[in-house]
Amino acid sequence: MISIAKDVPPAWTVSRNLAGLLDLGFIVCRPGPDARVKLVSCTAKGHKAFAQALPLWKKAQDWVERRMGSAAFARTVVHAKRIAQKVAGTHSVTAR
Repeated sequence: MISIAKDVPPAWTVSRNLAGLLDLGFIVCRPGPDARVKLVSCTAKGHKAFAQALPLWKKAQDWVERRMGSAAFARTVVHAKRIAQKVAGTHSVTAR
């Protein structure tokens, strides 16, 4: 059980991250089937913000890739995914 618990972020971290999205009106939270669960959904405002942010994120990635070069950028993406997966406790990695 301890090995599972070490890979799960503390509940306060998730709550803190969701609080900002909730404050901005990007998500709504509803009670789940029991007190331990909350159901989170994206609002229309959240979908719109995501749709507006996505091209900006792509533009930023493209800018970094041009400066690093495609091969170095691809290696960096793979390494970043490996780090994220190790933190999350998963193991498969696919390139962008």
